[in-house]
Amino acid sequence: MVVGCFTGKAPQYFDDLFCSLVGSGEDSGTLEIMLDRVATYKEKTEALRAKIKKAMTYPIAVIVVAIVVTGILLVKVVPTFAETFKGFGADLPGFTLLVLRISEFVQAGGSLFCSPPWPPAGHIPRPCCARRSFATALTRCR
Repeated sequence: MVVGCFTGKAPQYFDDLFCSLVGSGEDSGTLEIMLDRVATYKEKTEALRAKIKKAMTYPIAVIVVAIVVTGILLVKVVPTFAETFKGFGADLPGFTLLVLRISEFVQAGGSLFCSPPWPPAGHIPRPCCARRSFATALTRCR
């Protein structure tokens, strides 16, 4: 096994399938056929991956635009209607009240949705016991 030995030593370039097929091709004397099959497989895999990426671009763009438009409506447009509805003095339907409450929530804590769920870079969390003073820790130990 000449080529099979070298392909196994570079796993970042050659996966297990490639190494196995090259090894079996060398053992059976059909290395050229196996390399052709591997090349065809890799080309089809890359073409499929490109098609999937291309197919997912449009739906993701539509979802992002929908989220941005909804955010703008909740922050800018709905409060304008809220002032108009207050002037009516009548009871509003439940769905309208729901939209108004969601708008108020987004305006009050809109950064809640935009902030990442992890702490900022360089933030080192302190353990809860570090917040206590030494005297408090001594009194609890007694």
